[in-house]
Amino acid sequence: MSILKSADTWFFEKASFGLDGSLVIEIVEGIQSEEKELVEIDDNNSLGPYYPVKVTENSSIVAVKFSGVLTYSTTNESYDIGDDQLIKKGKYLFECTNSRYLNNIKNSTSIDGLAENYKHYFLWTEDYLIDVIATESPIIEKLNKSADMSIERTITYNAK
Repeated sequence: MSILKSADTWFFEKASFGLDGSLVIEIVEGIQSEEKELVEIDDNNSLGPYYPVKVTENSSIVAVKFSGVLTYSTTNESYDIGDDQLIKKGKYLFECTNSRYLNNIKNSTSIDGLAENYKHYFLWTEDYLIDVIATESPIIEKLNKSADMSIERTITYNAK
């Protein structure tokens, strides 16, 4: 998972789910600019200056591949309220031992009675949060392709 840790941030690119229980999530690297800029709040106010973090032609694309997926959920980051129960380990891709998502799945499905050795994984990107419950650990693979520059992504900034 070290390739994930080496990036300034990650943006969601796309996802595909197979009938065999596989889920492939492609994420694209956000690269911090070397030049600071002011962040315009409105016509009269700005913050910063900060370093913009953007997808560029040099951004790496990574596939996070899950097998044995029992359930998954994608949430627009803007609507997330956080999870005070979440106990996680990792950076960007977390293995979770407790969470509201996992508790909700246990309470609303028969997962505990039918599945064994499953884990909750949480993938954080700038725009989307992805929760996955799977019986296999994810595989991280750097892809040999370019980012889709036609996708309009949110702008994010870094102070340092």
